[in-house]
Amino acid sequence: MTERRKQDTNPDDFLVDVVGQFPEDLQDLLTFEEKGSDLIVKPRQYLGNRDFARSATVIRDLGGDYVSAGKDSYFIIPRQGAYRQKPISKSE
Repeated sequence: MTERRKQDTNPDDFLVDVVGQFPEDLQDLLTFEEKGSDLIVKPRQYLGNRDFARSATVIRDLGGDYVSAGKDSYFIIPRQGAYRQKPISKSE
């Protein structure tokens, strides 16, 4: 389990690496957008309890958090604070 600072990678690697941490079924339910020094992750549709919890776990493991704003809610991963704490199994 090697920890690695994301700011040590180029911007494209950061996005690709973050998206790769999500199981494929969740990748299809989320959008990923770089905004300034942050990565914004938004649901394409209502996630339900299970998929929301799974998404939130990956986001937290990457140093991010959830921003509650009604229909405009999103997850945010700051590039400066993002660490990979552990590999995420695709089977989870």
